[in-house]
Amino acid sequence: MKETSTPPQLPLRFFRWYCHPKLRDSIEGDLMELYEERLAKSGKLKANASFIKDVLLLFRPGIVRSFEGYENLNTYSMLKNYFVVGLRHVTKHKLFSMLNIFCLAIGITVSLLMGAYVLNESSVNSTLKNADAQYLVKSKWKSENMGMEIATFSPLAKTLKEEYPHLVENYYRFDPVTAIVSVEDKHFRVGIAIGDTTFISMYGFRILHGSQNGAFVNNQSAVVTESFAEQFFGKKDVVDELITVQTRDGRSLEFIISAVLADLPYNNSITNFTGRYQVFLPMDNNQYFQYGDKGDRWNNIYMVNMVELKEGITPADVAEPLEQVLAKYQPTHTRENLKVELDGIKGYYLKKNSGAVQKMIITLLFIAAFILLMTIINFINIHIGTSSYRLKEIGLRKVFGGAKLQLIVQHLVESSCSRASALFYRLCCTRC
Repeated sequence: MKETSTPPQLPLRFFRWYCHPKLRDSIEGDLMELYEERLAKSGKLKANASFIKDVLLLFRPGIVRSFEGYENLNTYSMLKNYFVVGLRHVTKHKLFSMLNIFCLAIGITVSLLMGAYVLNESSVNSTLKNADAQYLVKSKWKSENMGMEIATFSPLAKTLKEEYPHLVENYYRFDPVTAIVSVEDKHFRVGIAIGDTTFISMYGFRILHGSQNGAFVNNQSAVVTESFAEQFFGKKDVVDELITVQTRDGRSLEFIISAVLADLPYNNSITNFTGRYQVFLPMDNNQYFQYGDKGDRWNNIYMVNMVELKEGITPADVAEPLEQVLAKYQPTHTRENLKVELDGIKGYYLKKNSGAVQKMIITLLFIAAFILLMTIINFINIHIGTSSYRLKEIGLRKVFGGAKLQLIVQHLVESSCSRASALFYRLCCTRC
């Protein structure tokens, strides 16, 4: 049975609509000849597909018909005229124009600033290495005065890694302190984190000077930030320099700088957990505290513990091992008053304090959207209000042959100029 030689009607009607009348018959004839050849050679399905492709490829300048009012149009002169008329309108109605531009600029500026703040708050901890696998070990006591939620037993994370290596990839514990650090005649009180030497490899912080894989050479070495190095030494490369740390009981401990960290991102909860830390000291055999290293004391419940889980492991998989570790090292009365669980570090900042930050972000988003909506409504209202002054101009343009589309484009160009001015003022405001 011979297949029908009728091409798809919808593409054919589209072609007849956009094609220039002077070219339509000849091009359509060529299309039909090609269609019949492909139909006989390849079948109807491929012939229809090729026909549709040819129709779309022919939709280009030179073949598309001219629309009303554009047969002999000088585009450059037209746009130039639009800008000149728009400038005259702005200078003639200075108050309306300034209100329009100023309100639009303020609305966009406030909305963008709120958006930038929300974006920054939402990205806290997202720059950490393997952030989705990082967890804070939290302690939920039956009575709040029994302990802190963000701290737990000193050896817990380390013990979990040692006894369940198939579940835990890495761990980091630290004890934050504030102490006076001295270099010759310079003395400043700075934040210090006394913790495991794993925090560089675990979180992917970049070392500027020193070894990336072995930042801590021994127990008397220290890692400092580049801002600390510049503050105390006036330079960034301070490896092998000596610093003195004053302890709470009046002793002075000397440490040799073994590495310099690039300034740490401020939007993370690791180096800004209870303050901004600039000096990092090793926990093993550390003599800062009066009774020595606190990392192996099960009676110390005030140390921050963090773990990195293996790929594919969830906090639910670690719940039972946590209970087994506590049953092994803690008495019954302690376990009865305590529940230890893992909380994702990536969302910790948003969810802490009963989700205060998350609620604030949602509120700010609604406020920014409302301000932007009011700005747009104000912009439209002012344009509608001022358009009544231009009815005579619009009428004259229509009388002299102005097309509807031309008038629309003219007003769009003028509105674009107002928006461009508002964006310029917005940039000036945000820079200031």
